[in-house]
Amino acid sequence: MKGNSMASPISASAALTAERPHPLLQAGFRPFFLLGSAHGTLLIPIWAFIWQGLLPTPSWSSTIAWHAHEILGGFVAAGVAGFLLTAVPVWTDSAPIRGLPLLGLVSLWCIGRVGFALAWWLDPLSLLLLDVAFLPMLAATLARRLLTSSEPRHWSILAVLILWSLANVAQHARAMGYFVTAPRELLHIPAHLVVFLVVLVGGRLIPFFTRNALEHPPENLEPTSAPVEPAPPDASRRPVRDYREIAVLSLVALAGAALLDIYGVVTGLESEEHAAAMRLLAGCLLAVRWWSWRGLQTLDRPLLWSLHLAFAWIPIGLWLEAASELHSAISEVAGLHALGIGGFGGLILALMSRVALGHTGRPLVPPRPLQVAYLAMSLCAGLRVLGALVPILSRLALWGSATAWVVALGLFLLSYAPLLCAPRVDGRAG
Repeated sequence: MKGNSMASPISASAALTAERPHPLLQAGFRPFFLLGSAHGTLLIPIWAFIWQGLLPTPSWSSTIAWHAHEILGGFVAAGVAGFLLTAVPVWTDSAPIRGLPLLGLVSLWCIGRVGFALAWWLDPLSLLLLDVAFLPMLAATLARRLLTSSEPRHWSILAVLILWSLANVAQHARAMGYFVTAPRELLHIPAHLVVFLVVLVGGRLIPFFTRNALEHPPENLEPTSAPVEPAPPDASRRPVRDYREIAVLSLVALAGAALLDIYGVVTGLESEEHAAAMRLLAGCLLAVRWWSWRGLQTLDRPLLWSLHLAFAWIPIGLWLEAASELHSAISEVAGLHALGIGGFGGLILALMSRVALGHTGRPLVPPRPLQVAYLAMSLCAGLRVLGALVPILSRLALWGSATAWVVALGLFLLSYAPLLCAPRVDGRAG
């Protein structure tokens, strides 16, 4: 009896520890949002100094390839991982990913970032070994949950993660000299896979959040507030719509453009005109979708207008990319940065700030500095696009956009780091 009475508290403590690890390991958004935003804040100033010749060039592939890889494989991958590791268990009604499995994924991401921070001294094979495991392990971690779901869009998420993993391997293979192609051609593939993923997920969430917000009480109610009767419909507000046929066609056009990019790299045959047509079509369809979501009716709700503002950069980026493929006088850098900064950066920032509030039990009201952060991210995209289209302004635009990027992610870090490291305010796990 005495032995049992002694063992019971220990067993209960061990069970509690297994169920409630450190707050940073209780949900995927916590470590990945924290580390991803910190990495992004440091990365862009370093790259700006490299680009201006104030720091030595990393030896891996090329300066542009190093920069783009760390934006996509570092900052964007962390944002995607944090969101999916949190959202997929909710969508599929499965067990959350926390504790040691989450720590393992975070460690793999960190090892890759350390490798690229040492790219000045490491050989390409070492970088491959350090970097290549994260995306496949993320896909494997989510695979069972996604494949058992009855939603085809969930299978698409897994397909994107697998193709992104293969594209990452291809980038490393090129750096090792196994095949010859322009670095930017390989960079287009993961960028356009992320575009597809962003449209797939954002196209589901933005109209859903907007419709709920416009039809229900304001977001600044405490989670414990008593139920409030819905307000009568406002005749001046136009309904939020998302036409299924347009949504499907936009995804088909994006998938077609991405597959043409892959075909061009694998075969060496030109497919730019066909890819441009697909991107023009996708951009037009996405612009129609964006307008039908009624973003202008959300200007009093920062967590919503930030999503609409960021998504607007996706069709803009696609049009700019198509224009650069059809006319050599237009720099392809403009479209890539409209997508990468305004689209990916803006949506990741908006979703990080929303998910972190909701999943820590806090009201969906972002700190005031985040409104500045949302605008700074779009300013960053605008300046970078301007610099690409007007070369005489490129140097000024580069430093202005780098400053705006640091302001955006720095404000997120200052505002959200404390709550990402603290337990939920309602005492629940997560």
